[in-house]
Amino acid sequence: ESRQMDHLRVFHDVARTLTTSLELEDILLAIMDKMANFFGPERWSLLMIDPEENDLYYAIAVGEESASLRGLRVPLGQGVAGWVAATGNPLVVPNVALDPHWSTFARNHPDLNIHSIACVPIRSGDNTVGVIQLLNSKLDLLSEYSISFLRILCDYAAIAIQNARSVKLIQQLSITDDCTQLFNARHLYAIDRKSVV
Repeated sequence: ESRQMDHLRVFHDVARTLTTSLELEDILLAIMDKMANFFGPERWSLLMIDPEENDLYYAIAVGEESASLRGLRVPLGQGVAGWVAATGNPLVVPNVALDPHWSTFARNHPDLNIHSIACVPIRSGDNTVGVIQLLNSKLDLLSEYSISFLRILCDYAAIAIQNARSVKLIQQLSITDDCTQLFNARHLYAIDRKSVV
């Protein structure tokens, strides 16, 4: 019962963060922090799909060698995150040594030191907008409760991403003219007032 209360607190904290901030990075960091506390992975990351480049980029990465992941791009369909993003299917492998496909992948990439994988798509409607990847988790990844928890946090991440995109679009629309796509008079006036002050 105490464990269930802890998990309810996690959901409450994440929901509160979603409603108190429109800063995407703050919200995603809060969600990922709760996920890391629950699963205890050695490394975890959130990758976002770049629709223009048709690949993934590391929005957040924590753990061993996370600094080296900044700026790294992953083609859709390649690697763990690329496969999940391309298929839209979650991938949970509690022990890669027992999975023929992913044991080969782990052997071919010894630098990654992968023992277990949990990678879940972040979906907004019918579209995958990113993936959350946990490597070498300390929690039983096969329990229904763990999978449900992971999916709920991914749903929260999807809401945060959609809200941030909507706010960005609204801000852009509020300063540009619909026909010309140039700055509108209101925005130019605001810029002029700032330069005078």
